[in-house]
Amino acid sequence: TEAVTYSDQQVTDELIERLKVFFNEDSIVELTGLIAFQNLSSKFNSALDVPPHVFCKLPHDNSGNKQA
Repeated sequence: TEAVTYSDQQVTDELIERLKVFFNEDSIVELTGLIAFQNLSSKFNSALDVPPHVFCKLPHDNSGNKQA
């Protein structure tokens, strides 16, 4: 997921070949789309301070910051 999540990275041919052991090409495209959608949702919710709905509540450290 990092290869899709971080803007400074690309999905390499090697990673695609590793994925093909488990998924066909259509499934890889769908998986990539789902990862991208989750990233979009996360950025959108964070930007607008949309609270989590129990699905992904993060613990807080002692400073009150959320931890991933």
